[in-house]
Amino acid sequence: MSDKINRVAFVGAGNVAWHLSQAFQKAGCKITEVYSQNIENARALCEKLNSGTAKNELDFSESKAQLIVISVKDDALTDLVKQLKLPQVTQPIVVHTSGSQPLSIISDSLPSAGVFYPLQTFSKRKEIDLSRSPVLIESNKVKDKGLLLELAKRISNYVEEVDSSARTSLHIAAVFACNFSNHLFAIAKEILNKKGLNFNLLEPLIEETVYKAFSHSPKAGQTGPAIRKDEEIIQKHLLALKENASYQQLYELLTRSIQRHA
Repeated sequence: MSDKINRVAFVGAGNVAWHLSQAFQKAGCKITEVYSQNIENARALCEKLNSGTAKNELDFSESKAQLIVISVKDDALTDLVKQLKLPQVTQPIVVHTSGSQPLSIISDSLPSAGVFYPLQTFSKRKEIDLSRSPVLIESNKVKDKGLLLELAKRISNYVEEVDSSARTSLHIAAVFACNFSNHLFAIAKEILNKKGLNFNLLEPLIEETVYKAFSHSPKAGQTGPAIRKDEEIIQKHLLALKENASYQQLYELLTRSIQRHA
């Protein structure tokens, strides 16, 4: 293998592969193949890239790729790796893009294995500047690690080597910061919509909250009835949520968590 990765194949054609493949292409890589169980999804990504062969079989034995990126659901990784057929002579590096799965899930089966985890939330309809998104690298070989770091630095200004244990903690933190907060936004929107109010009313508040979290700290920026221990307001809110027991429970759970952390 050369001192630079220039040919990449993708196993998976979902949101992460959609963005990562385009970033690699802009960084000078040729996308050689795209696999998906649904061949139409693979074809759609190849058409977007104007590059690569769409396939719905995991036979990469004739591939010229130096790197094979597995970007599929976490629970599909183990079985997929067992089915993957690689070239006999040249040995590509195989990486997964999961934040929660360890390196060992593929390194136990493959000699050249790694993790290439872009810490970002992806959807096909939204363009993302990956240069502003952290990319976290792990590998079971020193030489492969160098190649993966070099490639990551071509697409991102924030590249770090992070092991599986630390990456799991980072992924948990990301679930709290991104997935859970987005769910709370959805609940807030639902509450507003029932009263004919626009969710955009909360946009300045959300923007200021995020700004303060990073310019100061989340704990220092905490406001609201929970941190003030304003039980009269808390009980009033709980009463207003009486028609939805799950929201009531969530409100109280978060309120007491804020108070315990104060």
